[in-house]
Amino acid sequence: MTDPANLLVERLGIENARVLAGLAGGTRLSVPAQTSNAARLQSLVGEELAILLILHFGGLGRVYVPRLGKSLAKVDERAVMRLSRRNWPASRIARKLGCTERTVHSIRAKSRRKTSKGPSK
Repeated sequence: MTDPANLLVERLGIENARVLAGLAGGTRLSVPAQTSNAARLQSLVGEELAILLILHFGGLGRVYVPRLGKSLAKVDERAVMRLSRRNWPASRIARKLGCTERTVHSIRAKSRRKTSKGPSK
């Protein structure tokens, strides 16, 4: 059985999955087969997310949207380090990735510790 959070991330992308979980986490959304029947869904999650949901889950009935938990809240550490190498400040990275500056600093420190230990055998 596929984890609902992973399925949403796979189909909608991490940012859209986070937004959806923030708006409707812990509920089941009725996803119609066509956009012409999507007024209620659009009012709940907005037009863009409604279209994505219909594209990937339309006509399947009700789709469970998990609460925003560790699986969706986890920040992509590689993205933090990639943006850090571009000399982005922690505040900008945090805004871009939807996390706190503290999380950015923590990931950077963890990366420095790994680097200072050298390659593992």
